[in-house]
Amino acid sequence: MVVNTKKMNKKRVRSGLPWIALGLLILIVVVGYTFNPTMRTLLQSVRKSVDHAPISPDPVDVDETPQTPVVFPQPAADPVNADEPLMQLEAKLREEYDQKLKTELAKEREKAKVGREETQEPTPPVVMFAMPRGIVSDITNLSNGIPLRTEVLYDTGETALEERQLHDSYTATYQVKMRIPRPAISILDIEKATPELSKILPGFTALFPLGFVSPAHEMLYRNKISDLRTNSRQLGALLSKPNAYDCNTILHLTNKKGRKVFFMQADMDAILKGSDGDRAPVMPASQVDSIDYDPFTVYQWRKVGKAPNPMISGWERRIAIGKKELDAPAITPERKAWVDERLVMLKAAIEAMKKRSYLISAYDPYIVLPISILKDAKDPYAPKVGDYAVVIYGRKIYPCIVGDAGTDTQVGEASARMASTLVSGWNSAQKAVAYPGVSYLVFPGSGEVDTAVPDHKKWGAKCLTLLGEIGGLGNGYELHDWTIPARAPAPDPAPAAGKPPAPPEKKDPASSPKPARNLNPQD
Repeated sequence: MVVNTKKMNKKRVRSGLPWIALGLLILIVVVGYTFNPTMRTLLQSVRKSVDHAPISPDPVDVDETPQTPVVFPQPAADPVNADEPLMQLEAKLREEYDQKLKTELAKEREKAKVGREETQEPTPPVVMFAMPRGIVSDITNLSNGIPLRTEVLYDTGETALEERQLHDSYTATYQVKMRIPRPAISILDIEKATPELSKILPGFTALFPLGFVSPAHEMLYRNKISDLRTNSRQLGALLSKPNAYDCNTILHLTNKKGRKVFFMQADMDAILKGSDGDRAPVMPASQVDSIDYDPFTVYQWRKVGKAPNPMISGWERRIAIGKKELDAPAITPERKAWVDERLVMLKAAIEAMKKRSYLISAYDPYIVLPISILKDAKDPYAPKVGDYAVVIYGRKIYPCIVGDAGTDTQVGEASARMASTLVSGWNSAQKAVAYPGVSYLVFPGSGEVDTAVPDHKKWGAKCLTLLGEIGGLGNGYELHDWTIPARAPAPDPAPAAGKPPAPPEKKDPASSPKPARNLNPQD
């Protein structure tokens, strides 16, 4: 057994020696061929001899039959085909290697295929319905007139188990968009809203060379943007579309003699408010007992008569109700603090009504401007309460004064008498003019030093004089006569059940007016 093993090992060694010798021979040939011209010549001779030598059918064992070295004649070197044997040898070796590699790869692929067939999952069931794709959209209007576009976008996804864990698999997006309007700065744009304005006021275009866009226009729309941001989470609290676009322009105009004019184009809103016991000792019970009716206006004067303000009785009843609530044992500390504060306010208001009188919107023609404009002490064009003004709508011209302050997010408000005169049948539940087609001209600094009981005839005469300073009225146009008895506004519709209280008035926003550009009346 040991003898046989030794013989087998000896045979393995002898069988491996030829391959080692062949590798050394190839290396010697390559080196010699590269650096020795004689070697190249020898290889060429070997090739020719091999090509013409007979093929032996049985290979001879190098260990058993030693070969006698043969010396070949050395033919002349062929400089053209010197590299051909080496190239053929390299090509043959490469072909053998590629064939071996292909064989191995085929075996590996066959093994992988068998493995997949053994572990392959069963074929899933066929989906019997088409998964939805695309967008479903709709547009409707909110109660405040804003078009609301809703879209439902859907697409196929992963399994419910996977999609439920993804944050963005089921979302809703809400977006408010608003284009900020540019101010009208040309006669063409202005007369689109108020036709024949240059005929009603022949000297109006002469005010433009020294005029410019009021910083109040930019401030107004900044206030609207701020309001939208504040109320963007509550659709019902957003500005209505008419109120978002209530102002067509605000201009600061000047004639050659220095007369300044605050010009504004806007819509017209109005409400019922104000009180004066001397001129209206009796008021409707719906106003006297209302918690929403405001008996005050910024324009006011010292009371001259002895008739009490009719609103006092209604506010005194509210005080009595408040005191009764304070005596209730179940009142909470928070509610008690709120009622105490309200009682202090009511008592102070009653004392004011005993000493002062106020405009009555159903009787007195006046306009309302944002409080931020009225309180701008640095702007020489900024109107003040009591300044004289003219309202132009259609072919009519109405003299009036600036009588009250309003919110900083809206313009175009006037007294109920003004609204009911412009539009027959107006009531406080609607706009008098729902588009920015009313022109307002205010003469800054024209108000009286001391406020007094409204004198409508005097107001008309004063406005006519001021209009004369900027060119006067055109032929065929005249001011409205307010001495004609006032037409009572239409009664308000019944309030809706559960109507929310009016939002509190916002504080004055900080503003920094910027220099504005000059106007070109021919643009």
